[in-house]
Amino acid sequence: MVGILGIVGPLTGLNSGWMITDFGTWAFLITQMKGFSPACSIWHTIRPISPLFLDVSIIFGEVGCDRLMLSLPVPFKAQIDPVISAQIFNTKCLLSLKGMALSIQPGKKIVLLLIEQGSFGDGGF
Repeated sequence: MVGILGIVGPLTGLNSGWMITDFGTWAFLITQMKGFSPACSIWHTIRPISPLFLDVSIIFGEVGCDRLMLSLPVPFKAQIDPVISAQIFNTKCLLSLKGMALSIQPGKKIVLLLIEQGSFGDGGF
């Protein structure tokens, strides 16, 4: 499993909250699946997001509807460099994917979770 959340700008920007919540929710659900292995999983975020979840839980859903309250998954406490550039983050993610692809056993699968909204230009993504 490789999870990538690449919000470069401030986490308070437009749609950042939705992307972070989606990423956290998917990460929680994936970590609960039978056969999930933390040792075989890599989670990358360009900014630390655990400080945004002060009660260590993710609330998923619209305000006026039923909502889920999920535990914040452990992966968000590792492999986070708060001062990383977008270019280096991109390179680290690609190297992680390459390393995982080279090490995968026949018959196994790689799950890639990408949650992002953005664009690409001269300055990066």
